[in-house]
This record gives sequence, C-alpha cells and structure tokens, in this order.
Amino acid sequence: MMKGGRGKHNLSDYINALSTFTAQIALTGHVELLNESAAEVAGLPVDSFIGKAFKDCYWWSFSRETQDQLVRDIQDCVMGKRIDREVKVRVVDGEFIHIRFILTPIKNAAGQVVYLVAEGQDITEHTEGLNTLSDYINALSTFTAKLTPTGHVELINKSAADAAGLPVDSFIGKAFKDCYWWGFSREAQDQLAQDIYDCAMGKCIDREVKVRVVGREFIHVRFILTPIKNTAGQVIYLVAEGQDITERTEDLNNLSDYINALSTLTVQLTPAGDVKLVNKAAAEATGLPVGSFIGKAFKDCYWWNFSRETQDQLAQDIQDCAMGKRIDRELKARVAGGEFIYVRFILTPIKDAAGQVIYLVAEGQDITRRKQLESALIQEKEIAENLASQDFLTGLPNRRYFMKYAEDKISLAQRRGGKLALLYIDLDGFKRLMMILVTKPVIRY
Repeated sequence: MMKGGRGKHNLSDYINALSTFTAQIALTGHVELLNESAAEVAGLPVDSFIGKAFKDCYWWSFSRETQDQLVRDIQDCVMGKRIDREVKVRVVDGEFIHIRFILTPIKNAAGQVVYLVAEGQDITEHTEGLNTLSDYINALSTFTAKLTPTGHVELINKSAADAAGLPVDSFIGKAFKDCYWWGFSREAQDQLAQDIYDCAMGKCIDREVKVRVVGREFIHVRFILTPIKNTAGQVIYLVAEGQDITERTEDLNNLSDYINALSTLTVQLTPAGDVKLVNKAAAEATGLPVGSFIGKAFKDCYWWNFSRETQDQLAQDIQDCAMGKRIDRELKARVAGGEFIYVRFILTPIKDAAGQVIYLVAEGQDITRRKQLESALIQEKEIAENLASQDFLTGLPNRRYFMKYAEDKISLAQRRGGKLALLYIDLDGFKRLMMILVTKPVIRY
C-alpha cells in the first residue's frame, strides 16, 4: 500500500497522464487508485470506483463468467503470477471493446506482494484485423492456426476444424497440444509441447507427423510451426500449418518396398540428414533392425560412428548435397561384427518441380573385393618392377637398373653444371664364383 497522501496524489497524477486504462488494486481485489482514461470509458466519475470490488466495476458486470475469471486472475496475481490476456469489456453506452488486460503483482523488499497494477490496452482495431485474418485463413485448404507463444489457440481455420469434426469455437483458448488431432497419444502431445517451446524461442519447426481426424481415422501431415516476431525481434505469436501428405506417405511405403528389393545399401534422408527410409540390405549389414535407424541422424548411424573424422566428412557431404551437389566418393564403413568394408558412397539430391531439394538418396556399393584386387595388382606390379631391376641370383641392382640410374645422375649433373665420376670394377668368373658360393656350404674352422 502507498504510505502518505502526497505519494498517492503523485501516483494519481502520473497514472492520469496515461492513455491506457490503469488502476491500483488492493490484495482484496478492491480499487485503490484509478486513472481518468479508465473512468471515462465507463462514463462514470473516478470516485465512484474507489473502494469498490474491481470485478463489480462497470466494465465487467455484464457477465458472471467474466467476473469469475477476474476473481481467479486477482487470486493468482496475489500469489505472485503476472496475468496477460485479451478480454472483452463494456464501455459507455453499453458498447464493447477488446483490450489486452495485464495484471502485475508489486512486491516489497521482502518479496511479498503488496498491491496489484491493472492495465488495459485497447486492441479493438487489432482484433478487427484478426477477424480479417480469420476470413483469410478460412479460405486456405491447409490446416492453419494462430497460437500464442504459450501454445494456446487464438485463431483456427475451418479446414482444421472440419478435419476434427468439431466447431471452430471449441478450439479457441485451448492448449494446441490438447486439441483433437493430438489427444490420441501422450507421445504426440509431448513432442508438440517441445516444438511449441522451441518455436517460441525463435526456431522454425518442419516435420512429418500423424494426426487424428474425424471418424478416428489418421492421416499424415507435414507440420510447419513458424515464429512471428515484432520489430524488436520478440516472438509475438506462432503460425501452425498442416499439409495433408497421406498420399505421398503411401507412395513412400511403395518406395520402401522398392528399395528393399535392392542389393545395394540404400537410404532416403531429409535435407537435414535424418533417416526417413532404409532398406534391408543396409540394416542387415549392421545386424540392427530397420526401425532403429528411422529418424536418426545418418552420420551417427552404426556404419559411421566409429570415427569422428568420418562423421564430420559425412555431415559436410549432406550439407553440400542439400545445396544441390551430387557426392561420389570411396570410404570405409563398419558392418556387423565390427568388420570394415569399402563402399562407393553416392549421395544424390532429389528436387521438386520448383527446383528445391526435398530429400536425399544415399547409396553404398560394396567395393571391398575390387579394392582387394587393386591392392593385389599393386603388389604384383611392385614385385614385377623389383624383379626387372634386380639380379635374380644376388638380389643386387642389375644392368637395366644401372643404366636408368646412370642416365638420371648424368641428366642431374648436366642441369646443375656439375661433374660426375664413375668407378668401374671387373671381376673375372663372377657368375661361376657366385654359383659355387650358392651351391656349396662355407666350412668354418
């Protein structure tokens, strides 16, 4: 409470200068101070409100429901909770306006609530704008809703309501996660609650989900949740969109049957690099079930998680492919039993009619046998080159090696303008002597 009359008069002068409807409320819910803007909208003098229960004031007395809500708001605010909601109030001549109603607890140095401040901002024009927006979104065939940052429904279009078989009004003010489409599964609700939280923090959500529609049937939708910010960069509301992709999902099931018939290791990825489909050949290579890969980041799957370097390279490849680049490289992958194979890894971007990458196809062709043959050929080539340049009997460099070596040294000396010396030693009967040493043992005394 304010102590001393002068303090109250100074505060009264201050709030009277405000264009918003402002009042100071006691913890009991009674009016202590009220500004002229609030009194004028009721067409009553300021003094007629002082000491009166706030819920019984002219603005609220038209509706028992509105009064009960206000009582709960005051009780919550007395406990320290700040209230921020949009409400309808009655003004002079019995007309109604929409206001943003904010109720703030004021605490002392000990942290105790000592009084409440009520503010009303006229948002009637904004609300009429929302009605226009409502007409617009009702013309959309996609399921569209406008949410508060806390995840409560402010607007919803007919397509979304019709999909649930419920009236539009039954969704307004309700937590989005508790609406008919999601209420079939606690897991779906928890995921949606997390998506709303992330979106309220500024993140755009784009995922494929299953939702329930009228008749308790299910469809697959591409669910997009977009944060809308004001000029200060604060998220003020969220836009939720649902595009029916059931037919495409059925096509994906057909695609799953197709890729399972392939012997190559084949995976379908999102542009972000998460696994959407994986064929049996790829899963069997790891000894893990197909389901253990779906939704997982491709770089973290069994084949690659043996090496941070491999994961980083793969992450870069996925990023490049999502930008439209086709990747074709050879790399090493781990398979069942901890063994390793070599694969030709091909990553191909798939684009829609507008040229946007909608998913990636990863293929792995086992080239281990080819690499082994290549290695064997290299070894044979090295052996052949060694035999061609070495004396079979002694293992020393032969005439062919000498001639190449001498030519190289002579060319080097000529380029540098240097001198070259050659020492020639001849040993008569060298081959005969070597044959004796090889065929007869040396006797030591």
